[in-house]
Amino acid sequence: VEQLAKLTQLRSLRLTVVKSTHFAKLFASISKMRFLRRLFIEAAHRDECVSLEALNPAPHHLELLCMKGKLHESVIGCHLFEVNRLSLRELTLQSSRLSIDPLPSLSNFCNLTLLGLFNTYSGESLLFQAGWFPKLQTLTLAELQNVNSIVIQEYSMPNLYNLALICLKNLEYLPQGMEFLKSVEEFNLVGMHHKFMEDVQAGSSYEKVKHIPVVDYFDQSKGRWDRLSRVYGKGNPWSAHHLIFYKLHNAFFWPSVINSLSLQTKTTSISSKQIKDGNIPGLQVIYIY
Repeated sequence: VEQLAKLTQLRSLRLTVVKSTHFAKLFASISKMRFLRRLFIEAAHRDECVSLEALNPAPHHLELLCMKGKLHESVIGCHLFEVNRLSLRELTLQSSRLSIDPLPSLSNFCNLTLLGLFNTYSGESLLFQAGWFPKLQTLTLAELQNVNSIVIQEYSMPNLYNLALICLKNLEYLPQGMEFLKSVEEFNLVGMHHKFMEDVQAGSSYEKVKHIPVVDYFDQSKGRWDRLSRVYGKGNPWSAHHLIFYKLHNAFFWPSVINSLSLQTKTTSISSKQIKDGNIPGLQVIYIY
């Protein structure tokens, strides 16, 4: 683990099955990677905390950050998030299980274009206030088991293109304020409450989503995707760039995160001496499993 500090030119780093005993040494090494742009960290166990507070000094200019593991309540205010508040473009938090609504803190990341919250929050309500997330294009809310209310104020997320709601089992009705999301082109639903689906298909929510060209849902009884927007007489035929979800370790991962982490990488053999000497010409990406 200590030898990672030699790889100061790394731009992308993915760490999986990380135990709490590893964090101190790992973060000491990551602190020296001043060219790092993409970071993925997955804890070994769902109850193991990812101690991001220990990552100080943190790498600056991160563009993509994906964290899988329990987080402390104050983590979004830690040094890692503070120094990358303006540079982050894509942020995915999974299995964080925060009891405090993370949105007020995350709203300070004004340049985010992608935000994924997967089992991130144990509370019952989410509020997207006016002016928040001005550049956000893709939003995924998944496995927020206690959320029963989502409110979207006018002028929030004015550039949102794709919205996905996945397994929000207690959400019985469409988010209040959906009609304000005029820029949304794709609305994707997976594993939602039956009342939610009934309301979207034939209930009072029709007027709130009829402006969205593509409204797709995964029909679990048929094991396939279907298009609600056909009911509204809108939407294009199925296309190759349609949203696809990857399911790994019983949790969804956003495809662009995986693609960004593996972009322009090659499989190669690296000797322990090369790592020790930091002599790996051209290496920009390394995965630690």
